Amino acid sequence: KMTQPPRFAFTIHATDGKARTGEIAMRRGTIRTPAFMPVGTAATVKGVKPADVRAAGADIILGNTYHLMLRPGAERVARLGGLHGFMGWDRPILTDSGGYQVMSLSDLTKRDENGVTFKSHLDGTRHTLSPERSIEIQRLLGSDIVMAFDELVPTTSPPEVQSAAMARSMRISMALPIARVFRIWPSRRVPRATRAICFRRRRRCIDGYGRRHGDGCNHDSRGRRGAGPGHSRRDRQGGGRAGTDRRGPAGR
Repeated sequence: KMTQPPRFAFTIHATDGKARTGEIAMRRGTIRTPAFMPVGTAATVKGVKPADVRAAGADIILGNTYHLMLRPGAERVARLGGLHGFMGWDRPILTDSGGYQVMSLSDLTKRDENGVTFKSHLDGTRHTLSPERSIEIQRLLGSDIVMAFDELVPTTSPPEVQSAAMARSMRISMALPIARVFRIWPSRRVPRATRAICFRRRRRCIDGYGRRHGDGCNHDSRGRRGAGPGHSRRDRQGGGRAGTDRRGPAGR
C-alpha cells in the first residue's frame, strides 16, 4: 500500500549562521525554502501562464481571499472544481485571510471582535467578513495553506495600537477550533505574526501561537514543540483564556 505524502512537513537541509534552506513537503508538491511566491491575486499571475510560472521555478503561488470572494465568488470557484482547477495550477496554493485588503481598499469599514463590515471597492455593495467566513472562503477555494483572519494596523501606529491589534488577532485565531478546520479539509492554517514591526511583539505572538496551536504552528520562535486546542467564540471577546493574561496575550 502506497504511503500518502505528508499534509505538511518542514525539513531543514542546510544552515549558515541564522540563514537556512529547507523544504516544505505537502500533498500537492514540495516547496523549497526560502521561496519566492508569485501573487495570483484573482486566480492568475498577470501576464504569465501557469506553465511558465512553474518553469520559472515557482513551487507555490498566492491567491487573494478578498478579491476572490467579491469576484467571481468562493462558492462559484468551488462549483467549478476549486482554485487549482479554475486557474490551471496543480501545485500548492497559499491564500491570505482578506484582512489586509479589507482595511486598505475598502471605505467605511466597521471593526469588532466578530469581524469587519465593509464596502466593496468594485461596486459599493456591503459585505461582512468574519474569522469563520474567511476560513470558509479559503476552504471553498481549496487552499493548501490558509491564513487566520487578522487585524491590520499601519506600521507607523503607536506601540499600544500594534499590541492591541496583535492581541485581537490572536484571540480571533484561538477562537477558531483547529480540530474542526482540519476535519474539513487537509490544509494548513498558519497564523500571521508580521503585523508588528517590533521584534519583541513578533516573538510574543509566535510563542503564543506555538503553545496554543501545536497542530497549526509547529514550533515557537525558539524551536520548541507547541501544543494546545482551539478556543470558543467568547475567548476573542475576553471571556475565556486566550489573550486575558495581564502580562500580554502570550502570558509574557
